[in-house]
Amino acid sequence: MRKLIIFLLLLTSLISLSAQEEYREVPFLPVLPDVMGMGGANVATAGGYNALFYNPAGFAMGKDSLTLLSANPWFYINPAAAASIKDEASAATVINQQLTEGGLGIGASLGLGLVTGGLGIGGAVVLDGSLYGHRNFMDASGDMTITFGFVGGYALKLNLLGMKVALGADLKPMYRVHAELTNELAVQAMSDILRGDMGAVQEMINQAGALCGVGIGIDLGAIAELSIFKFGLVIQDFANTGFNYVRKPFSEVLQGGGEEVTDRYYIPMNVSIGGAIDIPLGPLESIIDPTVQADLRDVVGVIVDGRSPWTLLHIGAEANLFKFLNPLISTQIRAGFNQGYLTFGLGGHLLFMDLNMAVFTRELGKHIGDKPNSGFTLELAFRL
Repeated sequence: MRKLIIFLLLLTSLISLSAQEEYREVPFLPVLPDVMGMGGANVATAGGYNALFYNPAGFAMGKDSLTLLSANPWFYINPAAAASIKDEASAATVINQQLTEGGLGIGASLGLGLVTGGLGIGGAVVLDGSLYGHRNFMDASGDMTITFGFVGGYALKLNLLGMKVALGADLKPMYRVHAELTNELAVQAMSDILRGDMGAVQEMINQAGALCGVGIGIDLGAIAELSIFKFGLVIQDFANTGFNYVRKPFSEVLQGGGEEVTDRYYIPMNVSIGGAIDIPLGPLESIIDPTVQADLRDVVGVIVDGRSPWTLLHIGAEANLFKFLNPLISTQIRAGFNQGYLTFGLGGHLLFMDLNMAVFTRELGKHIGDKPNSGFTLELAFRL
């Protein structure tokens, strides 16, 4: 296993190095609160709906899951700062502070999925947009990305040397649209937001230039379970996921034509490993059942980009409360460290409805403290 991991790291490093001069894309990944509440750690415990995005080996682990709808908005703004907004003046202060310190943004996803018997199929629309500035919103610019994606894959479950092992893979066809928010458009949009004129914001977005195109990604994953321990490995966007784009006005993205873009855009390959332990509490497990896990995520990105190893680290814990009431009712408390920053989350399940929330901070720079970006995320899902 050690030799395999070393080989994969060398392979992915070479592939990523060959693409350094090209344009990197964000992954096709909702900001799910059940994962972010645990510091982003999920490689060894992925299952159900989140396995579609985090580790295809999870298709063969855990219970079958049918997600009829997952509605998941998120906001890249410090929750305490957002709560301090009282009027236009305080809103301008918060916006300037957020833009210059770590960025300001918003996102959302709508998805559905079925995971059963090792099969995983699903789809989602993911919107993610951010603005950044150096001094204030007068020099801000950014990008908004909309991705329509489908995920289909399979995981095979084996017994190997006394361990339960799942090996999985999936295919991700995607159609992606970028709205390029130049400084002029961003300043006008911020002014319109402060005035509460959302119609003008929509008009500004329609005037933006857009890149539209198709990409097909591949994920590979493995999970091994031995007693109370789990270990996971996932390679997301194997060999990099490239997009073939054309350029056109955003208002014409549903129409044909456009100027072909010769530059290559890609989602870089991400190799992550993780482990988890289900802490046994004997008779107390019917009241509280804790799990602790840790991931090293984006190993190749740290090697290639020279980022601090601390940005690799994701540690989290989840306590499932009052298990004797399952499956009708359940409650979860989550906490963790995401790249050195505290995260916290809550979850609840009632009959076929899930409600989850989390507050988090992520690091957008190369070292902890360079460019921390805080936010909060919510999910309302209907699952069977």
